[in-house]
Amino acid sequence: MDPQLYLYILIIIFLVTHFVFNMAIKNTMDSSRIEMLNGNNFRAWKCHISYLLTHEKTLHTLSTSKPDDDSSWFQNKWIEDDAMAKATMLHNMKDNIISLFEE
Repeated sequence: MDPQLYLYILIIIFLVTHFVFNMAIKNTMDSSRIEMLNGNNFRAWKCHISYLLTHEKTLHTLSTSKPDDDSSWFQNKWIEDDAMAKATMLHNMKDNIISLFEE
């Protein structure tokens, strides 16, 4: 194989890999940067959780009711999104706060 062609192929592979990796990084949000809700930081926590839930596309469950149609795709999607939103919020709370929200 021509060395110049080989170099071009390596460069293309590198660029594609770099692009895919950067897109994967941009599509994730680091929830570890959110300070856990501890009872004294609600305003800041709420702001950060809202950003995270928006990124996860589950924020709508906090302001909408579950659709009434039991068999609808929309109801199933809302139930999944609601569970994800609850899990995200509980994951970002101190243990003594979590116990207040357990069913």
